[in-house]
Amino acid sequence: MDVFVVGEDGQVNVLDVPEGSSDLAGFERWRTSVWGNETVRSLGTSFFPVLASDDLKVLPDQVREFLTECALIRSNLEVVAPRTDPSKTHA
Repeated sequence: MDVFVVGEDGQVNVLDVPEGSSDLAGFERWRTSVWGNETVRSLGTSFFPVLASDDLKVLPDQVREFLTECALIRSNLEVVAPRTDPSKTHA
């Protein structure tokens, strides 16, 4: 996953991943088995299900809505991705 800014000249500038952060969104199979599954869709999401068939792009005017969806996913982690190993946390 990359975060980028499109400049006024149309040039795409990929931003560095901040220290202590990750640019991983899960295994490739998560595109369909998690992000595009019916559980995620049933939460009313619109961004994450796109990953089942395409790359996700969030435009500047969509960032607030995307962050709201991220918070929704995070608050429903046990539903979205139930833990199969009780000794491991979602963190």
